[in-house]
Amino acid sequence: MNFGKPLRRYSAAAVIALLAATTQAACGQGSDSHETLTVLEPIAGSIVSVPFTLHLSSSVLLGDPATGRHHVHAYFDDQTKNYLLVDSDNSVINKAPAGKHTLHLLLRKADHSSAGAEIQIELTIVPKTNVDPTPSS
Repeated sequence: MNFGKPLRRYSAAAVIALLAATTQAACGQGSDSHETLTVLEPIAGSIVSVPFTLHLSSSVLLGDPATGRHHVHAYFDDQTKNYLLVDSDNSVINKAPAGKHTLHLLLRKADHSSAGAEIQIELTIVPKTNVDPTPSS
């Protein structure tokens, strides 16, 4: 039964073009695709002392921008120009301001343009103590 509605017929070329567009979007290959970045450690709200290790998970391989790979710009608070270039999933942060701060992590393409993923986590950074935890005899 048609119930008075006209039957639409599409050309094979139109159907193929529609399938190609939806497949490309589903695979994340369009111009609007954004990569992902996750902080595994330290978790938001952590208390850390310098140096501390930053463990990341990314949907793309991280590496030296000269190789064409993505990387991360890491900076504290509003110090956007004073960033650390992170080019691996595990990086040691050797310098950080003491106190409560926001660590910004921005996934970047090799040309330093945005790859779409940006994370902010609150951390409290305490000075490392010089006390040896082992008892002396």
